[in-house]
Amino acid sequence: MRDRQTFAEQVPVKDAFRDHMQCLALERKTDWAFEYEFWRHHCPAEPA
Repeated sequence: MRDRQTFAEQVPVKDAFRDHMQCLALERKTDWAFEYEFWRHHCPAEPA
């Protein structure tokens, strides 16, 4: 657990999950103000 490893087969799954969560936060910005601000400051690019 100390060493982070990247597994090629997990990258597309992680990217899809990240995009999904970003879309949710952007769509529900009034309900999820904290999450919306997090995505706005840390991941400013809109998902594809």
